[in-house]
Amino acid sequence: MSEVPDYTGHHEAVGTSDMLLLSTLMEELEIAKAEEAHAMEALKSKTKRVTELEQYEIPELMLALNTRKHETASGLSISLNETIRCSIPHSNKPKCMKWLIDNGHSALIKDTVTVEFNVDQHEDAVLLKERLLGEHSHVLQDQKVESSTIRAFIKKQLANGVDFPMEMFGAFQQMKAVIKLKRQARQF
Repeated sequence: MSEVPDYTGHHEAVGTSDMLLLSTLMEELEIAKAEEAHAMEALKSKTKRVTELEQYEIPELMLALNTRKHETASGLSISLNETIRCSIPHSNKPKCMKWLIDNGHSALIKDTVTVEFNVDQHEDAVLLKERLLGEHSHVLQDQKVESSTIRAFIKKQLANGVDFPMEMFGAFQQMKAVIKLKRQARQF
């Protein structure tokens, strides 16, 4: 990182044109910041609209029309892709882990142990870690299911007709419209 020059002892006369340039650049910076803020707000608005169209309006209309694919005369092709979203709510985590165990899916769960020490207990922490590492290769504690694992699992369960507790797991099916432009044939 470069050092900021120290101009405290600098006594050269600053010309009027330099001060005008500084004022002009300050005004330009203020205008650029305002334009940037406006552009960011416009981008946020457009991103929201894209989400509404891709995830709600178009999928809902296509499902109502009983179609999963459509092509326009201009060559746009649209299809619906279904995905599973899942984020196990913290308050439901014990129930979700119990459901997985009770239903024979405990292999999905990663069980870990973590012990926190204050900085003045560093020696105790090192001794405990060494002792545990003598018996186990990793020392942490928590139960979790990786997000990609639970999504794939839920997708398989639904495909097999299992009445899966989606709400308890914070899971839902999401339809997304995917648009592709057909490539025009090359003319030689």
